[in-house]
Amino acid sequence: YISQVFPVGADALSEPAQPLAADSAEEVAEEVVASIEAEAAEPVVPEETLQQARQSEAQLDRAGRDALQIALQWFGFYNSGIDGAFGPGTRAGMRAWQDARGFEATGVLTSRQRAQLLGEYQSELAALGMQTVRDERAGVEIDLPLAMVGFTGYNFPFAQYDPVGDSGVQVLLISQPGDRNTLFGLYEIMQTLEIVPLEGERERQGDRFVLTGQSETLRSHTEARLTGGAVKGFTLVWPPERDEQIARVLPMMQQSFSPFPGALDPAAVPEGVGEDVDMVSGLE
Repeated sequence: YISQVFPVGADALSEPAQPLAADSAEEVAEEVVASIEAEAAEPVVPEETLQQARQSEAQLDRAGRDALQIALQWFGFYNSGIDGAFGPGTRAGMRAWQDARGFEATGVLTSRQRAQLLGEYQSELAALGMQTVRDERAGVEIDLPLAMVGFTGYNFPFAQYDPVGDSGVQVLLISQPGDRNTLFGLYEIMQTLEIVPLEGERERQGDRFVLTGQSETLRSHTEARLTGGAVKGFTLVWPPERDEQIARVLPMMQQSFSPFPGALDPAAVPEGVGEDVDMVSGLE
């Protein structure tokens, strides 16, 4: 029977194959067991149907719905308000995200797709190091990309955050006691600085202003407002190669910016600087 199924010569039958070494056999067995265990640990879960996706979506609370809109907005698929209402704009954003990721564009994310979207968003935040900074001395709370900038000190009227590594990004938190004249004075002075290139938006309205600047080597955005007897705001400076990242960072800074009582003291100047320091000193 063997010779019929495996027709080999007599010499071959007279020399039985050598068995595997004990160590080799154990290794093969271990690999097989590990493969079986890995497959058992990762069961294949079928994708939800559209009806099931709608049902699971209906279980989301307001925070969960907001989180999805924020993530869609971060990746540029949604540009309306964060209101937790999944209207036409949110549905269009979901379809666009699904299409970009190779999913069927139904406009309703399945549980797995929601987890993927939020996971991508959290990975992006981790790469930028976005964290809420509350500066009691300056009276400012704001989200900053701490993987790109680090606090280096106070230089009235600024709390200064300089580049981390080769990020080329800088943040200045603006904080000083004053009135509308102080605000307007800062508006005029900031436009003379190298960190505010000449080309860009210049807008001053009532108790606030916005300054943007761009050149071949530099970008900047400054905004400040009069609040509670003080001028509060921030300046963000970055190189052109960071445009894509800053397009995501800047809206988060704007939305999170929250002034509270307190302002930097003009008397608290860096050691060794004369007593006649004014609000230009921080950028000299």
